Amino acid sequence: MKIQLKSLTMVNFMGEANRTTIFNLDAPTTIAGANGLGKSRHFEAFMWLLFGKDSADRKDYEIKSIVNGAPLQKCECSVAGELVVDGEIITIKRSFVEQWVKPRGCSEQIFKGNQTECTWNGVPVKVGEFQKRINAIINDDIFKMLTNPLFFATMDWKIQREQLFQLAGKIEPTDIAKDNPAFMALLDRINGKSMADFKKELAFKKSRLKAELDTIQPKIDQTHALMPEAADFAAIEREIAEIDAAIAECDRQIADVTASVRAAYQAEQNKINQVNGIRRQMADIENAMKSASADAAFKANETRRALEREIQSAERELSSLEREHASIKRTLEGQDETIITARSTKSRIEKEVDDFRNVVRAEKRRKYDGSTTCPVCGQELPADKIAEAQSKFNQSQADKIAEMVKRGQGMNAEIARQDEIITRTESERAATIGELNAAAERITAKTAEITDMKARFAAMPVVAPLAVDPEGNPEWVKLRTQADEIERTINNDVNATADTSAMTERKASLNARRNAAVATLANRDTIQRCNQSIAELETQGKKLTQAIADIEKEEFVIQEFTAANINECERRINGLFHNVTFRLFNFTIDGNASETCIPLVEGVPFGRANTAGRINAGLDIINALCRHYNTYAPIFLDNAESVNQFIETDGQVIMMRVTTDPELIIK
Repeated sequence: MKIQLKSLTMVNFMGEANRTTIFNLDAPTTIAGANGLGKSRHFEAFMWLLFGKDSADRKDYEIKSIVNGAPLQKCECSVAGELVVDGEIITIKRSFVEQWVKPRGCSEQIFKGNQTECTWNGVPVKVGEFQKRINAIINDDIFKMLTNPLFFATMDWKIQREQLFQLAGKIEPTDIAKDNPAFMALLDRINGKSMADFKKELAFKKSRLKAELDTIQPKIDQTHALMPEAADFAAIEREIAEIDAAIAECDRQIADVTASVRAAYQAEQNKINQVNGIRRQMADIENAMKSASADAAFKANETRRALEREIQSAERELSSLEREHASIKRTLEGQDETIITARSTKSRIEKEVDDFRNVVRAEKRRKYDGSTTCPVCGQELPADKIAEAQSKFNQSQADKIAEMVKRGQGMNAEIARQDEIITRTESERAATIGELNAAAERITAKTAEITDMKARFAAMPVVAPLAVDPEGNPEWVKLRTQADEIERTINNDVNATADTSAMTERKASLNARRNAAVATLANRDTIQRCNQSIAELETQGKKLTQAIADIEKEEFVIQEFTAANINECERRINGLFHNVTFRLFNFTIDGNASETCIPLVEGVPFGRANTAGRINAGLDIINALCRHYNTYAPIFLDNAESVNQFIETDGQVIMMRVTTDPELIIK
């Protein structure tokens, strides 16, 4: 698409009273003159015409001409232009229109603000539709890049970088790695992750491995420090065998002394056990006699227990009847509350109906008393306008009364509904009172029944079990005699403990020697475990060192891949330009790359290049953008007097030169 500016007309725009500039379509247009004559104003007007913004992308700024410190009023402020879009001429105009009104009762008009009005080929269109048509031709962000050579370099570097990669096309990692087996293997290992995430993963693993490796040598040193000294462990084993034989001899001698004493003690213990068995038989007989007496008393009290169970059952029935009575009573209370609420609601609505009737009557009595004078200009209204106002009043009044009638009908319907609730609930309440009285009668009858049963229960005596005397049982007396005879033969002075203190002391001494020898012998196992632990730690250290080396090798491949990717990015992007190059990456001391975007003019950053270098570099950027978007727009070159020779462009060029001419010269 090719967009050309054929003419531009400014009326009271930013100090320009009325100017129409005709631009060359097939050759550069030069706007020359002294400073302050309005050269750059053409670009501001063109931007405002298309997008309602200035070159700094501001919407709210002073576009009216200012005289004596105040903007001009009651005059036209507009910009109109003729565009040639792919050979078709389009005439557009944007105006900043003041709104003046004369309030009722005031003799002077007052200023209420400004509004924007647009036309397209002479036809008025809404601002939104106007902007939609402009955007269909070219987007404002793209337009600024294509018309101002210095604009691209002033954008945020991230936006510049994104735009450049759109020009160069996406670079696939496989394009970088296809001729390098190490790079292809790297992409396989990444397995869908981003390169940055994979680098973080490797860095985390390496730091963890290094931290683990740093603990290996301290652990080895600590194990050496804890390792006991070696001894003659074979001699210690022989010493333990000799001590074990001596301890066994002590145990044999102690057993011989205690065996005879234990036999005498066991004979007396058997007699005691026999007496205890007889005493248990006597207790069984006495318990059987007590159980028989208790069974007889239990049978004698059966009638009294049956009556007690009947009383408990009747009391449970009474509780159920009382709960039923309470539930019916709550139902009755709810019905009373419903009736009270319905009557209150009915009374309130009836009062509202009375008040509303007065409002309806007042509305029906209301007559048209509208003014016959125009509220804007104060002049007498024509008869047809007065009749129209009268008709609108009558229709509005009729609609309002109809709405009131509808509302009144709704209020009467609600009163009828409340009456129906009252009637239905009063009928239900009468039935509930009957249920409540019947429940009360059942409670009275059950209470009398329980009172009668409790009186009969109190009159019944409790039969207690008879006392038991085992002396009357011949079997029990016989067993007691046997137990007494055996007890008289028991010798309570028999001592089951023999004097083995000398042998016990010798055995304790031998055990102490043995424990000391065993503790010393245990050092052999400790030394073996320590040596094994040290060997394992050394093996683990070698594995950790190798793992760290493998990761560092992987990091080196990543670094090479990153460098190759950077070179390819810069090669593709810089291949699009002739006068400008871009530095897309910065590097740390460690060689790590970070993203950036710095335009360079002959190796010098864009901002430090001279004016001619910056302008030609900007034109170079515009040429690349035009080729990418296949769109060519008017290019405004400010400070054109600073450039001896411009690079060629395919778009329309409008150059603004500072000269000593007292008036603008367009050629």
